[in-house]
Amino acid sequence: ATHMTRSCLYIFIASALIACGDPPLLVTPLPNGYNFHSNGGEFGYIKNPDGLRLAEYFGIRNDGRETWCTDFSWESDIVICKLIEYSQHGFDASHTEFFVLDTKTSEVRVFPDQASAQNFWAARFNSGLPQLHRHYPSTSEK
Repeated sequence: ATHMTRSCLYIFIASALIACGDPPLLVTPLPNGYNFHSNGGEFGYIKNPDGLRLAEYFGIRNDGRETWCTDFSWESDIVICKLIEYSQHGFDASHTEFFVLDTKTSEVRVFPDQASAQNFWAARFNSGLPQLHRHYPSTSEK
């Protein structure tokens, strides 16, 4: 092989290795045009029907803390996710709350613990909280 061919091959292999190192970016459709985006792990967030991340709730805060959703579910128009606060990127999951979004009215409620989220869910649906997962049959790579 010529030097040029070998260089191209090395570049191809290196770029393939780099691309494989990142987790896939996943998207799950939610009711009323909302979508859940994630890397399949800790760093999940919800986008509204206009494609904008609900930045008030997800991402890096001014003080350096971060909040992201991991596991999520929905029933009817209501989406729930486990909202985890990190003191620094990907480390020290210091606090967990439950984020609840009514996709019909865009109303958001954040519950300080699972018990209060369960109380809301029981009042709304007369059932316990749904199983929360990181992806669903409707989840695809974006």
